Amino acid sequence: MDRPAVLLATADPHLLAEVQRLAASVGIGVVPVVDGGGLLRRWQTAPLVLLGADLVPSTADLRPPRRSGVVLVSSGPVPSELLRPALELGVGEVAELPVAGGWLATALADLEHATADGRVVGVLGGAGGAGATTFAAALGQVAARSGGTLVVDADPLGPGVDRVLGLEQVDGVGWEQLAGSHGRLAARDLREGVPRRGHLGVLTWRRAAVPRLPEADQVGEVLAAARRGHEVVVVDLPRLGSARDQLAAHCDLLVIGAGVGGMTAALVAVAGGVLKPYQVDRFLAFTNPDLDPRGAGYNVEQARIAVGNGGVWGQGLFEGSQTRSGFVPEQHTDFVFTVAGEELGLVGAGLLIALLGLVVWRALVIATHTDDVFGRVAAAGIACWFGFQGFQNVGMCLGIMPVTGVPLPFVSYGGSSMFAGLLAIGLLQNIHLRASAPRA
Repeated sequence: MDRPAVLLATADPHLLAEVQRLAASVGIGVVPVVDGGGLLRRWQTAPLVLLGADLVPSTADLRPPRRSGVVLVSSGPVPSELLRPALELGVGEVAELPVAGGWLATALADLEHATADGRVVGVLGGAGGAGATTFAAALGQVAARSGGTLVVDADPLGPGVDRVLGLEQVDGVGWEQLAGSHGRLAARDLREGVPRRGHLGVLTWRRAAVPRLPEADQVGEVLAAARRGHEVVVVDLPRLGSARDQLAAHCDLLVIGAGVGGMTAALVAVAGGVLKPYQVDRFLAFTNPDLDPRGAGYNVEQARIAVGNGGVWGQGLFEGSQTRSGFVPEQHTDFVFTVAGEELGLVGAGLLIALLGLVVWRALVIATHTDDVFGRVAAAGIACWFGFQGFQNVGMCLGIMPVTGVPLPFVSYGGSSMFAGLLAIGLLQNIHLRASAPRA
C-alpha cells in the first residue's frame, strides 16, 4: 500500500527542510508546492495540507474551497494578522516550529492509520439498567464486520463493556494509563494499545477500584485519536453528571433507549435489513454531511449552499444561482424551501415560515374553542400535521433533520398534497363554524 503524502505549500527553504525531516522520521512523503496552480490542483485531494505562513496571503487571494485537515506551519511565532485569513481557509491547528515539532510528527504519523469517515456514536440508556452497555457492545460487533471499531466505556456505573464483549482477560491499556497523558495522542498508539479482537477494540477501566473518567480535555483528545484511527467509535455514555454532556458534544449521533428490548429492536432494524440501505445512508449523511458529498449527502449540501446564498434579502425572484442552475435536486417538491431561501432571502423565507405558523396557530385556537370532542381532536391533529411537515421539510433543507419525502404544506408541487391540505382547511372552517354558531 502506498504511503500517504502531505501537501506542503511554502517558499521558505528552512521551513521546507524542517517539515521534510519530520515527515521522513515517521515515513510520510511530502509534496511541496509554491505556485497557486499546483496548490489548487491538490487542495481537495491531499489527506493533509501544511500551509506555510509565508503563503497565507497569496493562498487567501486564490479563494480555494474551505476544507478540513489544514495546518498552519511556520518557523517561529505566527503573526497575528495571518490568523483571520488562515481561519477562512479552514486552518484548524497551528504548528510553530521547532517548538511544535513533536506534535507535528505525531500528526503526520497518524495519516497512515487515519480513516476518512470516522464517526462517533454515543449510546445513552434511559432506564438505568445495562441496556445501553449491551447495545453499545452489540453495535460495536456489527460495525467491526466492515472495519476498525472501538467501543469506549465511559460509564463508571455500568457493568463494563470489556466483560460484555469477553475481552476482560485481554491485555491492553485502559483509562488508568491514559489519564496521565498530555498533548496529542497518536491514533496508531491508541489503536494498537487497547484490548482488541480482530477489528474490534475496547477502552475501559482495567483494574481501577473506583472507576473515574479523566479530565474533559484528555477525554476529548482520546476521542479525537479514536476517530482518526477507526471507522466507527461507539461510546457508552455515563448516565449522570456533566461528563455526559461533554462527551455527547463529541458524538455525531446519539442513540437513546429505554432498555435492552428497545436497544435490541433498533439494532435488528439496522442489521436485519428492516431499514433499506438508502435509508441508512440518509441517516449517516445526516450525522456527517461530509461523509458522501457526491452521493447520499449531495442533496443536503446543495440545499444548505442555496439557502446560504440568499443572505438577508435574497438574490431576487427567479434569480437564484443554485436553484436556476439545477444544482438543488427536487427543488419543486421536497427541497422547495431552498428556492424561497435563495431567491427571497432570510426575510422572505421567514415570512413563509410565519404564514405556515399562523395556520398552525389558528388550528390550535379552533381546537381550544370548540366543545365537540371530535372537533377538538381533529383540529389539534391538523395543527400537528402541518407543524410536523413544515418543521421536517424546512429542517432537512437546513441540515438539522434527515432527508425524507415530506412536502412543505401549500408550497410543494403535488396534487395529492395540496388536495389533502385544502380538505384539512375546509374541515377546520367547518369546526370553527359549528363552534361559533349560536345554540338553540
